[in-house]
Amino acid sequence: MKNQVVYEANFDYEATYERLVRSGIAAVDETGKGLIWVRFKGTKTVFLLSPNGKIQVKWTSPEEKKVLLKILRNLLVPVVGQELTIKPTKQQLFIEYPPPPNFKIYWCEAETEYVKQAEFSPQLKEAVRAAVERQRRELKFLREPTVKEVASAVGKTPEAVRPALYEAAPELGWVEQEEGEVEREAENAINLAGWLKWLKKGEQNSELAKMAEDALKAAPQHTLEMAKRILENSPEIVPEAKPSTSSPWHYAAAGLEWNNETLKAWRRIFKSKPPAPHRSTLWVIPRRY
Repeated sequence: MKNQVVYEANFDYEATYERLVRSGIAAVDETGKGLIWVRFKGTKTVFLLSPNGKIQVKWTSPEEKKVLLKILRNLLVPVVGQELTIKPTKQQLFIEYPPPPNFKIYWCEAETEYVKQAEFSPQLKEAVRAAVERQRRELKFLREPTVKEVASAVGKTPEAVRPALYEAAPELGWVEQEEGEVEREAENAINLAGWLKWLKKGEQNSELAKMAEDALKAAPQHTLEMAKRILENSPEIVPEAKPSTSSPWHYAAAGLEWNNETLKAWRRIFKSKPPAPHRSTLWVIPRRY
């Protein structure tokens, strides 16, 4: 049965919008009427959040109804100094004719009525968390494991695993990456790990320092977190920062050099040709007179 519910919550509009965008598990937009439009990836339910603390949602799937409100709640940022509360205020039902036998309308006592109905068990949540961490190591932290990969690892369907994975996403820092962006994000994270490695050494070189500073300023938070994990857990694939060098017959610009381990990991994980070198070199053939 379809039903539309309006909830009231004491969330901070701007801070919540930023957290939803950063979460990586939801498509987020701001409508022309100033509402936050939210749909979690792989689901059909749409939430509309208003600046005055209203949440409007039309539930069409009983399975999504059981878990999505809980996931959204974990991403709402409460008003400073307050504890987050969510309560239903209005409900509209869409009933097909003829109505079901012995039809009755039940009003939930609070938002916990939906929270209690979440079907995934604590054991499944722990299995999902463990699978994500294990697969991240296998993938050298170059990309996030997909919902299908996590589901395969725990022996469940993607539909059964997705709610548990989405709920754990803020804690794990996991995001559902867009297919066309995975390699680009991995390339940026590898290079960022190289700049973090060089900064950690404390070496002095104005050219490299400027390049590292620019890279850090331009990096999204999720890419920065990926770079930190790569540096900490897979140091063998982190490129080296090299200053510019020159001689009468050779010139190499300042930049990062990917080593053989980096190239091998890229080919194994992405099954594609690694990106072009990020440190250009030029060989000069002396002229013979």
